[in-house]
Amino acid sequence: MSGIVVTLISYLRKYNVWFLPIMIILQGFGIPTFPSVLVMASGAFAYQGEFNVIFLFLRVWLFIIAADSITYWAWRGFGEYLFNKHKKMKNYFKPKLHTAELYLEKRGKLAVFLTRFAVCAMSPLVNAVAGLSEYSFFQFISIAAAGDVIWTSMYVGLGYWFGDSWEEAASMVSKFGQLITLIVLLIIMIYIAKKWVFIKKAKNHKEQ
Repeated sequence: MSGIVVTLISYLRKYNVWFLPIMIILQGFGIPTFPSVLVMASGAFAYQGEFNVIFLFLRVWLFIIAADSITYWAWRGFGEYLFNKHKKMKNYFKPKLHTAELYLEKRGKLAVFLTRFAVCAMSPLVNAVAGLSEYSFFQFISIAAAGDVIWTSMYVGLGYWFGDSWEEAASMVSKFGQLITLIVLLIIMIYIAKKWVFIKKAKNHKEQ
């Protein structure tokens, strides 16, 4: 386990569960704070009797919903201003946001739902696209909340289930999550490539 994660877990022990919302909100903006590992650790601490597992589950779930809401409204309110103000930021994020936008347009509700727990690496991008495109907030947050239940159940449950062995489980889950993300990104890239080829063929056919 990296030194950063060990430090974050020590802060979690020191500041209790209220340390989690800060980490979850920062992750919502794409800053890596390892919330899945922290939530698994908190589940293990609940197993050891430090937290009540039911209250822990409810708190974490509400924290994630709050983080999704904050990131959505932040991008909706200030996204375009930031891009216009900082060209380098725009150049860096635009290609990534374009990929997420295609995914959101193609899959809609499913895109929001799956990025809560199956393809978590894309959730900050989908949040940004949802906010920038003024996607219905009620629809976004209701679907996100449903996906967040699964994410919370997974990580609190795994930490509680594995108890003192949670660190080994966290390592396995992290590797599995990375594999799923890579597979989904590959599928998206194939879809974009196929769409580009189709558009090019249609354009050539028109010219003929």
